[in-house]
Amino acid sequence: MKKSGDAPESPARVPLSTAHARVLSSHFKTVEEYLRVVASWMDGFEGIFYGAPAELPEGQRARACALIAELLAGLERVRQELGLDRQQMSSVGVMRAYLSELWVSLVETRSSYLGGYGEVPPELAEYLDRRVDELESKVSEIRRLVEAAGHPETAVRREARPPAPPRRNRS
Repeated sequence: MKKSGDAPESPARVPLSTAHARVLSSHFKTVEEYLRVVASWMDGFEGIFYGAPAELPEGQRARACALIAELLAGLERVRQELGLDRQQMSSVGVMRAYLSELWVSLVETRSSYLGGYGEVPPELAEYLDRRVDELESKVSEIRRLVEAAGHPETAVRREARPPAPPRRNRS
């Protein structure tokens, strides 16, 4: 018999196949990621090319944040009760993926990619290509730093190698 004030009983572990564990972990990971993104936008954001004001009134924002915290606690409880493993992701891998996508977007702002939107004036082409070269140089440096963190034993060799030339659209 449970006495008042005792810690809650730990529920019996629910039987779970490997396939079910894998799919549940994947779905719950997505739920967690989206909750954390929603939480990160609660106070709004002002960037260079985009921004969003904090549109929820303070009281609603506080309640939403509290509910997100409860949801995250509920996800942790489910993970523990079902015995689901915490996935260990590579921060280097995530950064590498974002930097690759960022690089593509940056490269596609070069004048050679803009011809499909109309003739690119030479002054604009020269300006864009010079600025994109500057920005791409810094992105390449960040990529080298990330790669070095992911593979410290090969970092010296990679840093000595010049960056690959940008891909050019041949249309």
